[in-house]
Amino acid sequence: MTIHEPKSHEEAEAFKLSEMYNKLGYEITQLDSPAQLGGGYDWGHGETTFGHLLGGYDAGYYGYLSSQVYSADMFHTVFAKDPMNREEGRRYRHMVLEKGGSQDEMETLKGFLGREPNGDAFYRELGLA
Repeated sequence: MTIHEPKSHEEAEAFKLSEMYNKLGYEITQLDSPAQLGGGYDWGHGETTFGHLLGGYDAGYYGYLSSQVYSADMFHTVFAKDPMNREEGRRYRHMVLEKGGSQDEMETLKGFLGREPNGDAFYRELGLA
């Protein structure tokens, strides 16, 4: 949010982004960077290189979220009443774990749930239901 602080266009143009980036980087990580090793806080342009989200991993964030949606649906549909139920545990083992990647994951999920998956349980966990 620091970069949104300039109050005018002129102030934004004069903003020392590399300096701010390097100072914040050190404050947050406490790791030495070229700035601390003699380059000065205006050294480099690290702010122009944020490859994590743009480096092919962006879909991974959606993967994490959808796995939470499906796991909440499975848990609340099958295990919430009795998480240690042996029959349901065995059914999960045979219908989900043993299948692994041998069939389409959505087919496995539908077979285990006995219906189309939905996000209702996930929304309840977030307090949005």
